[in-house]
Amino acid sequence: MTRPLHEEEVRARQRTADVWGDVEARRDETPVRGWLDSPIVKRIVQERITGSPDTDWLDWAVDTLGLAPGGRWLSLGCGGAETEIRAASHGRFASMLALDLSDVSLDAARERATKAGVDSIEFRTADLNQLELPQGDFDVVLMCMALHHVKNLEETLDQVSRTLKPGGAFLVNEFVGPSQFQFTDRQLEMTRDLLAVLPPALRTDLNMGDPKTQYVRQPIEHWYAADPSEAIRSDEIVAELEKRFEVVLRRDYGGALLHLALEFIAHNFDPDDEKDVALLRMAALLESLLTRHEILASDFTVMALRGRPDGAAPARASRPALLDPAALLRERDRALRLSEQARAEQARLEAQLASVLEDRSAWRRRAEELDAFVTNLQASAGWRFLQTVRGLVGRKW
Repeated sequence: MTRPLHEEEVRARQRTADVWGDVEARRDETPVRGWLDSPIVKRIVQERITGSPDTDWLDWAVDTLGLAPGGRWLSLGCGGAETEIRAASHGRFASMLALDLSDVSLDAARERATKAGVDSIEFRTADLNQLELPQGDFDVVLMCMALHHVKNLEETLDQVSRTLKPGGAFLVNEFVGPSQFQFTDRQLEMTRDLLAVLPPALRTDLNMGDPKTQYVRQPIEHWYAADPSEAIRSDEIVAELEKRFEVVLRRDYGGALLHLALEFIAHNFDPDDEKDVALLRMAALLESLLTRHEILASDFTVMALRGRPDGAAPARASRPALLDPAALLRERDRALRLSEQARAEQARLEAQLASVLEDRSAWRRRAEELDAFVTNLQASAGWRFLQTVRGLVGRKW
């Protein structure tokens, strides 16, 4: 039984639903906003994951695992359900239950499914932080860019493990970079350098209208107000998955540079213009080189997992996890972020201390000035005259 939500949690939940409902409502008007919306980037990413620019990540995962057509699927955080409807059109499942927090997104998904002639998906409203899933009911559980919005990671992943049939598959396509988008100074600097070499016309920001020159790292407080769910525990996702499931397939596909640089400018790159395509492919090559040489970590990954029978230990890779370059890069970047946050907190405290000391110094000066005034007053002829008058009339001061 799920616990009652606190008032603050209810507000956060509603804020998240409103944000993603608004995004879905504007999708037809501005379909290309982030880096993965770009048709050019999509082909680059698909080639990174599957080896072919024309093969979708989900088709690759299903075919590589040898999952038979049919069966019952569950999608958590379906949004507008483009991925789910495409899978239905390819006959990947017999039936699917698709859950999302946003009713606006679900209405768009239902309309989209009807237009595509898909009637095998049932859409329902659900909070992914408050799931109660039936035991052993689904052959496949799908999450595409939804898990990084889950705060109660442990409980939600336990529910996924519970609801999978024996031998069932958990398919994940996720942002696993810095939580709440607290990107490192290194990423921000490299993003500025990349943007600086792009023509101004290709950097026109969708929201601001001016050429983009940098990615602005917003403070954590911004995300609590803008979208309390955004990347809430993203850098913990891989570790929590590995605790509960056996990793069968994994493909990290970058994004540490392109994600930041192309946000709100990806629409400027014309997939039919060879020069635009070449520029994005060169930027992607730069990111790949930085990742390969362990300067940047991958912020996005595709994983196919299976439940471990009776809580058995996870299968070990051919080398210890401690020596896994991707894991080491994530830990290094996490340490860098913590160091940057510590420096920022130190600067804030030092500023507060300086303000307190300045205030104390000001009050000390005022006290000294008052003392001097009283001393001068008492030494003045007027004060002596008043004291004489006091003695004559016998009045107490």
